[in-house]
Amino acid sequence: MKNGNFRHFAVLSALVAFLGFGAVQVGGLWSNDMNTAMTSSLASISPAAGDEKAIKKVTSVKKTASASKIGAEFSLIDHNGNAVTTADFAGKYMLVFFGFTNCPDICPAGLSKIASAVKSLGPQGEQIQPVFITIDPERDGPQAMKEYVGMFLPNMIGLTGSKEDLQKTQNGYKVYSEKADSDDMGGYMMNHSAYIYLMGRDGEFVTVFSSDDTPAEMAWEIKRILSEENEG
Repeated sequence: MKNGNFRHFAVLSALVAFLGFGAVQVGGLWSNDMNTAMTSSLASISPAAGDEKAIKKVTSVKKTASASKIGAEFSLIDHNGNAVTTADFAGKYMLVFFGFTNCPDICPAGLSKIASAVKSLGPQGEQIQPVFITIDPERDGPQAMKEYVGMFLPNMIGLTGSKEDLQKTQNGYKVYSEKADSDDMGGYMMNHSAYIYLMGRDGEFVTVFSSDDTPAEMAWEIKRILSEENEG
């Protein structure tokens, strides 16, 4: 199956049903072992529970991750081929997810989750900028990113760039990625961590969502954060 057809098949499959993605892809399989993927500050984060009381508790736990600096100033290329920096996103919250367009399930499932959460926010969703950053610049140029993010949300922005610039960004977000062994046809997969980061209007880390957070839980927590901001 050609890469483009495979990509569209994977995305459509994820849109039909969320596939519950794990934290790290290893050799085509998914593992929840975070020891090799994240720093201890993120590895200690617990998954969110279903009720509001539990979500408030887990939010408090997640915020402890901010003790270790998460996030990065970046200079990358968007899916339209324009140079962008962190400053271009000032004033909006960002939902940041790292992955690659040839990902068979985890990335489309994660981006579908982001799309569902943002849509459920209604007008408040206009304050949130979804951002998908590739870990695979070898294959993910602006055009590939444009085609990919366009299948999830009209305002989702795909970012690519040089290997060096992307690695600096990954390091800032404590993101693990590694190219898996190539197959006989020269194709390959990417092993990577799969958290969704909520960054504040000032570019600072706010909280992180794990594989166990549902779109409804994500939306609830974002609404709470926006509400606290308005009250303050």
